[in-house]
Amino acid sequence: MGDYSTAALVFFGAVVHRLRLDAGLTQQQVGDRLNYSVAAVGFIEQGRRIATEPYVSALDGVLGARGLLEAAIPMLEAERVARQGPLRVDDEVRRHVAALAAWAFSQPVP
Repeated sequence: MGDYSTAALVFFGAVVHRLRLDAGLTQQQVGDRLNYSVAAVGFIEQGRRIATEPYVSALDGVLGARGLLEAAIPMLEAERVARQGPLRVDDEVRRHVAALAAWAFSQPVP
């Protein structure tokens, strides 16, 4: 996957970054625990790469997010689909995805 950013990916990355700092972990420590490179961890935090479902699920556990990050998996999959195949997603759809992401992350964790 190439480097690109959307509002949804940048927002997800910012949430991951905040949770990582709150957990007192470095990108290197997260990468070591998940068997990912520090570069991959950084690209996801910067919104430059789309995190995979297995990565998000494992990261949710490492950061103690109690399902908050896993709630973003459908949004991340929508971003992945938008980048594949002949389908093109216009700016209005991207704005809706970003709004949905902001709403999803504003909900309380059970």
